[in-house]
Amino acid sequence: MSKADENELAELWHEIATIDPVIKSGITDRYAQPGYVGSDYVNGNDRLLFIGMYPGGESKGNNNELVYKALENLRINNTIDDFWFLNSVLTDEISNDSRQWSIWKYIKPILQGSGFGLNEVSLINLCPWRCEDKEIACSTYEKCWISFVRRQIYLLNPTVIVALGTENSKGGVGHFLRQKLGNKLPLYPITRARRDAQFAANCPTAVTINHAISKLARSPQLRQPLLPTIVFDPVR
Repeated sequence: MSKADENELAELWHEIATIDPVIKSGITDRYAQPGYVGSDYVNGNDRLLFIGMYPGGESKGNNNELVYKALENLRINNTIDDFWFLNSVLTDEISNDSRQWSIWKYIKPILQGSGFGLNEVSLINLCPWRCEDKEIACSTYEKCWISFVRRQIYLLNPTVIVALGTENSKGGVGHFLRQKLGNKLPLYPITRARRDAQFAANCPTAVTINHAISKLARSPQLRQPLLPTIVFDPVR
């Protein structure tokens, strides 16, 4: 990624952090949360992008004030340093098991099994605000896609995407992304079911995580981009 592309990415993160919610009710967040970019992601050949539904809740011990302070800096100052400071804060927060970020329990085994480090991947959400429930988040997907999510994917230019949500139901992250991206690049959906919290050997969550690991495991083949740069389609 060139310096110009890096600056454009930081500018988009600033833009997202300053936008108002796309719906009037059901949003519980102070600011939109644009996502996370690992410090080595921009320089890597293997660009793994995780895409989730919406940021996790505030009542699980997360250090939200530190994250919000970093977001405030990005909103006000809008410098490349503020962009990377936010990402450094998120690196510590996401990977700290004591913080109980629920999304980490899905990302961690994939990283461990495939050989990626957290600093080598990125994470965004289809809805950048915490919401009262997933139905509210789902109602924002289309507007968020048109406004900025597709631009995030374009600028991040991943070689592979892991969707943190099923492909088998209309509200699933995998289902939405498959509709929008088709087969432009590899997409591996992870089933997230509350009953699978402990990841029993044959539960849908474990099965889809293991499938993703089998496809992502670092190998000479993965050292090259899996597909050419995706074509940004502004119409979809």
